Amino acid sequence: MAVAAWAVCVLSLAGLFGQAFVGNSGVDWEGLGWAVAWCGFPIAGAVIVSRRPQNHVGLAMVGTGVALGIGDTSRALVTHNYLATHHHSALTQIALNINNWVYAPAYLLIIMVPLLFPQGRFTRRWRIVAWALAVDLVLLVFLMATRARLSVPGNDRSVPNPFRWTVGERLQGLVPVLTLALVLSGIAAVVWSAVRYWRSRGIERLQRKWVAFTVLSAVAVFAAALIAGTDTSAGGVLSLAALTIGISGTGAAITTAVFRHHLYDIDRLVSRTVSYAVLTALLAGVYVGLVTLATKELSVKTSLGVAAATLAAAALFNPLRLRVQRTVDRRFNRARYDVGRVVDAFAAHVRDAVSLETVRGELANTVQNTMEPAHVSVWIA
Repeated sequence: MAVAAWAVCVLSLAGLFGQAFVGNSGVDWEGLGWAVAWCGFPIAGAVIVSRRPQNHVGLAMVGTGVALGIGDTSRALVTHNYLATHHHSALTQIALNINNWVYAPAYLLIIMVPLLFPQGRFTRRWRIVAWALAVDLVLLVFLMATRARLSVPGNDRSVPNPFRWTVGERLQGLVPVLTLALVLSGIAAVVWSAVRYWRSRGIERLQRKWVAFTVLSAVAVFAAALIAGTDTSAGGVLSLAALTIGISGTGAAITTAVFRHHLYDIDRLVSRTVSYAVLTALLAGVYVGLVTLATKELSVKTSLGVAAATLAAAALFNPLRLRVQRTVDRRFNRARYDVGRVVDAFAAHVRDAVSLETVRGELANTVQNTMEPAHVSVWIA
């Protein structure tokens, strides 16, 4: 199973990255960016399959990578041959036919990932839905592969389908219905994942928190890209970063959750991310405000105003970081905040204590309250 998973993963990566180099017009940088964003997904799936074969999340992730690799390769072949050279070989016609339906299985497999996570199997309720979606997908692929004409990617025109079939032509009215069913199932999967997160407790909640943190981080980066403007260089870099975090980062978060590796670090990671994001925004606001005040209102030279603003931001960094970190920990990392309060109280009591028995009692109480061991004893040399 492990060898097969890694072999399929390598094939999917070859398809994802290979499509960027098809043709004579050079590297397709947009396609290469999508490959970078998606490459972590099949890799994470192969890792899960090789080490947790009973967890079917890995199979869904590897399958998604394969479908996307085939789809991107077929799309690149079609774009190069139909739009560049107008050479309609049999291989190109097959690639065009595949390109018209291969993304539907990829979409369905992506839907399956949140439904399978984290246990790696469907509940009884979702097992029936999964079979219904599989039947929906088979019918949709059949109708899209046997329609009379095929749409050419990157172009508004269509070409005759050499694989058309009369039955497929007559039932084309079902395609919008079957497609709508897949779209609604995707929305339902997202809503169900959110509901499961709020209902979960203990280990499962930590597992889902890893994925939720990654997805929300990608949304935040994408929002920054929209503010910067997706047509600018900064906005383009941020958009690619958002895709990479949202797709490959989600794959890495799922792998971490399935293996339960550093699972309890998520609260610390969330608090650090939020605190440094808030700190960066505050310092940027202070810097811009001081520069504007010094150069526009006080008529100070620009170089002096920038230098003064930089020194002020540097002086505020550490005090502001401590204050922001304490506030954020109170909300996102409550365990660390409570432990810090207990330790601070212990230090305050010990500072004025003169009796060894008092120090020993305070130390035992602090260890008991923070670590909750089965037994506490203090040995004094």
